[in-house]
Amino acid sequence: MDIPIERVQENYDRITDDEVGEASAEFASRAYACREATPEDLIKAMRLYRALKQVCEEEKLTAVTVSCFRLMEHTQTTGCLAISLLNDEGIPAGCEGDLQSIFTLLAVKTLTGNSGFMANPSMLDTRNNELILAHCTIGTKQVESFIIRNHFESESGIGIQGILPTGEMTIVKCGSESLDEFYLSTGTLTENTNYINVCRTQVRIRLNTPVEYFLKNPLGNHHIILPGNFEKVLNDFFVANSCKRIE
Repeated sequence: MDIPIERVQENYDRITDDEVGEASAEFASRAYACREATPEDLIKAMRLYRALKQVCEEEKLTAVTVSCFRLMEHTQTTGCLAISLLNDEGIPAGCEGDLQSIFTLLAVKTLTGNSGFMANPSMLDTRNNELILAHCTIGTKQVESFIIRNHFESESGIGIQGILPTGEMTIVKCGSESLDEFYLSTGTLTENTNYINVCRTQVRIRLNTPVEYFLKNPLGNHHIILPGNFEKVLNDFFVANSCKRIE
């Protein structure tokens, strides 16, 4: 379902600051810290969350992906908080209108019961077979703690810096034009990094398959991370649906 962005904007304009004040304060109270973002930034981001949630409820959406940068033009805030909270509520939500990633997030949620973290490969280390994946939003239920930041690329609005538990991870992406190819690997999250030149939530993962995949012909930019080893159930699902595994 393609929903006009103007509908979200109209909802946003109708929601007042007072309506989201209590929810904003409650969210801030759960954060480990707050850095660049202001209370006014948080209020705007919470209004956008409410606006998106209204659409999800009215249309009975089971997943949603958002054209983040177009929304910023009107609301002067980012969708990072909204996407985080929708994922917390069990509605897989993704960024940048990425339909392949939201399908992967929905498959992951359905098959494993867990929410995934949609992230960009940001740094690669072929010598140690490691990569750093990062994005400015993650569900707060997926992390041990989180810091309220601003959005990295625009230096505005709200971003979420989540601290994930170390341990075994699964990375997956279903892609290509017909959703008939998929990438799947396990690895170990060894560190939550804090580089200044990539998105706010950052994890270093040592892969069990060659990291060179990300240098050759990856299935797009965004990939989905989830804690634990779900290689068998995900592989069985995609193979049963005639998808080809890419390595």
